[in-house]
Amino acid sequence: MQTDFSVNLNDLESTGIIECPYCGKGKAYIYGTTGMQSSGCSVCKRIVLWDFDNKTAYKASAKKFAS
Repeated sequence: MQTDFSVNLNDLESTGIIECPYCGKGKAYIYGTTGMQSSGCSVCKRIVLWDFDNKTAYKASAKKFAS
């Protein structure tokens, strides 16, 4: 038996859109999300910190870990 875990985003109510602070073309769509997430922009590939509570995005850099 196979289970389908896909979600149709068109069925969810969007509560906002955040644009990439670098290129302005990449976007994060908000569906009742709270908190922050860092990820690469889907267009320019730069690292962005997405703030879902304040609906803003910040330019970010990768954290370097000491070994």
